[in-house]
Amino acid sequence: MLFKAYDTSAGTGAERSIAGDIFETKFAVPRRLRNIVLATLRHNACEPDRFACASIKTTYFDDNAGTSLSESLDGDIDKRKYRLREYIGATEGADYSIEIKARSDTVTAKLRRLIFTRLSPGYGFTTFSALIETFERLGAISLAELKVELPGRELYPSAVLRYERQRFDDRRTEARYNLDTNVAVSFDPLGGADRHGYSLEHDLFEIKSPHPEFFPAFLGDMELEPLSFSKFLWGKEALL
Repeated sequence: MLFKAYDTSAGTGAERSIAGDIFETKFAVPRRLRNIVLATLRHNACEPDRFACASIKTTYFDDNAGTSLSESLDGDIDKRKYRLREYIGATEGADYSIEIKARSDTVTAKLRRLIFTRLSPGYGFTTFSALIETFERLGAISLAELKVELPGRELYPSAVLRYERQRFDDRRTEARYNLDTNVAVSFDPLGGADRHGYSLEHDLFEIKSPHPEFFPAFLGDMELEPLSFSKFLWGKEALL
C-alpha cells in the first residue's frame, strides 16, 4: 500500500486515485498529431462530468537536499512528489488541489484534497506544510491525512509548470486519458509571476488504469511509443 488507509466516511474528504493504486504510462505526441489524437479520443472515449478540461498551474515542492529531484534523476523505484495545482479560469468549484503522488515501480497512487477557498492575492509560498496549514485555516478544514504523509523535512517551492489538460474516460473499461498541451516551465520558482520559460516541444498523453500495460485498441494505429518523462524533472532541468 503506497498510502495509509483512510476512512473517508469520517469526513476527511481524502481522495486517493480514481482506482486506488494504478498503472500509468506516458507518451510523447508530436504537435502535428495533436488534433488527430484529440479527435480520436473524443470519438472513442467520453469526457468526465467535471474537470473535463482545465488550465493548470502546478507548483512542485522539494527539500533542500533535492530528494524528489534525485529520485527522478536516479530512476528510483520508490518516489514521491508533493505539489499544488491551481485551476485557472473555469474551475467548476475547486480552486486548487493539494497532492502527494507516490510511485512504486510501475504502480502509482495519489492522495489529494480539492480546495474551494482561494489564497489571498500576493500569497507568498514558503513551505508545503505552511501551505497545508493556510488551507486548513482559510477553509476551516482538516488536512490531517496529508500531514501524516509528509517527510520529516521541510519542502520548499522547487518548480512551476503550466499546461492545458483535457481528460477522457474510457467507455468500456476503467481507464482515464489525459492530453496535456502547451507545457511550459516558469522561471519564477515561487509561482508569483506568469513569465514562461522553456516550452516542451511535444504534447503529453497519459494513460491511467488498474490494468498493467493497458493500451486502448482505438489508438493502436498511431504507434505511440511510451516514454519515461517527469514534468517536474524536465522543469527543474530547464531552470538549471
